[in-house]
Amino acid sequence: MAKKKEKKEEEGPPQDGVLRIYPPRGGGHEQRLRDTVVAYTRGDFGTARRLSREVIGASHTEEEGSFAAEILRRTSIDPVALYVAVGCFALFWLIIYLTLWR
Repeated sequence: MAKKKEKKEEEGPPQDGVLRIYPPRGGGHEQRLRDTVVAYTRGDFGTARRLSREVIGASHTEEEGSFAAEILRRTSIDPVALYVAVGCFALFWLIIYLTLWR
């Protein structure tokens, strides 16, 4: 008889690819953090970053500050994108130099 493998519940992000975020409750900036999450899930990263900075700048609990810092971290510019942009810019000018001024 073949044994059926028991399916263990894996830890980590859900399998549907959506990373859910939930703000801490009960703090003084609860509504602002909820607005931050709404802006983040809507794709309005500029508003999410602005609201997160406001929460970090104001008096807050440790949970609120770490949550706002996590939103800032998630919406920051990816360093790989910067390297690719600089590389493309350099390659562009190298091609211009080699074709026109050589």
